[in-house]
Amino acid sequence: MHQWIFLDVGGVLLDEAPLAHFVLQRHFDAIRASGAEISFDDFLIRYEIYCANDERWPLYQLTSAYLSESECTAIWCEVDREVRARYRELVPPAESTLKWINAHANRNDLSLGIIANQPIECRSVLESIGIMNRFEIVLLSEEIGLHKSDAAIFQRALDLANTDASRCVMIGDRLDNDIVPALKLGMRTVWHCPPARSIATHEAPSNEQAQAHRRTLDRIALGRLEKWAAGDRKISPTWIVRDSIEAFSISEL
Repeated sequence: MHQWIFLDVGGVLLDEAPLAHFVLQRHFDAIRASGAEISFDDFLIRYEIYCANDERWPLYQLTSAYLSESECTAIWCEVDREVRARYRELVPPAESTLKWINAHANRNDLSLGIIANQPIECRSVLESIGIMNRFEIVLLSEEIGLHKSDAAIFQRALDLANTDASRCVMIGDRLDNDIVPALKLGMRTVWHCPPARSIATHEAPSNEQAQAHRRTLDRIALGRLEKWAAGDRKISPTWIVRDSIEAFSISEL
């Protein structure tokens, strides 16, 4: 039976931890420049609390406690311009996922696609690492005007694949954006809980703030997994991969 596997980009195909740190650092610097007395460690603690409370936009919630709405908008727009200009260096490839793709991309009974909330700059990054030709369907939110967790972007993928949802698998690192909408449409899902980012850091070891942020991201990811495991599990991913995506066997599909 022919199957489709759709992958998220951030946290699956690309490591967004360097980008996340850059964005968080720039917001922290803006808060400090406003005269607020807060250390980076305390900033991370408060950020982690917002994430633990499942705030959809935790960095905005934190920043808006110190800056006005117009100041928040200004720093976000400035950071967005910087991120787009430096996108390639801020999102290194997730090597384990690339190995997994290369190991399975030539199967006659399998097709690959992308469903991701990514800016248009993402396409050139994926092209630069030589994997765009592996995907028959590529849906990037900024290109098509649809965003996860809206089920419409998943339905678009199903329509383009011209197949039943039961023959499709969605691999993503977020329950809200990836797993829930895919399950509702009848797709099978792989919740990729990423391994410790600090093990394979792309930041210089001397950058203590970047390392601290990565450890925070690890705790946030682990906390979400533990919260799910301790809850009523109304959301039930078909598979959960806690280590490298290479550990997920295609034979399980």
